[in-house]
Amino acid sequence: MIDQRLKKLITPDSLHKAFCKHAYVFHTDGKINLFGIRNNDYSVGTFNDVLGIHYVENEQDVLILHQGSVDPGSYYMNHPMQSSGTAVIRFQQVIDGWAPGYHMGYKALVQVKPAWFFRITTEQFEKDGRIIRLSDKTPVFEQIGCNMHRVNSKFDVFNNTNASAGCQVRNLVDEYNKFIELTWIVNAKYDYTVFPEKDFI
Repeated sequence: MIDQRLKKLITPDSLHKAFCKHAYVFHTDGKINLFGIRNNDYSVGTFNDVLGIHYVENEQDVLILHQGSVDPGSYYMNHPMQSSGTAVIRFQQVIDGWAPGYHMGYKALVQVKPAWFFRITTEQFEKDGRIIRLSDKTPVFEQIGCNMHRVNSKFDVFNNTNASAGCQVRNLVDEYNKFIELTWIVNAKYDYTVFPEKDFI
């Protein structure tokens, strides 16, 4: 279940204020705003973040909040796929950075433009107490295949062990299916904005 404490903080008004705080683009013309909110709890192995969808339809806000993770799973924090470390997405907005495509053969949104990431090595992860600590890391600008995908097609998964090596992942089947229903449109491109929880407090 989505973190109810965090969910209560996210309304169309608080979302709009968060976008305005950083002078980010906020669509009100029917185009979808995709966003992720990183929980203040930076421990790994969980789906405690919010992955959201917002758009305006018939002059009314539509806000959909899903459970998921903006961070890598515990396996990949301990076993990076590259010697430079595991990719952790930075707080930012990327314009037209994701588009319909395929992740491991199924429908997903795939990264089509570079974005900012931190690379965290196993040694740094251990030094930081096995939590994701970003304040002292240097970001890198990369296109790494940071896709928006699911964990499983048939059942919900509640532990983020190896579901992500840096991707943005929904763990509930019905929520992922709804996400694809709304976004998998030929030739569409989507902005993606990542916030800290503190932007909503």
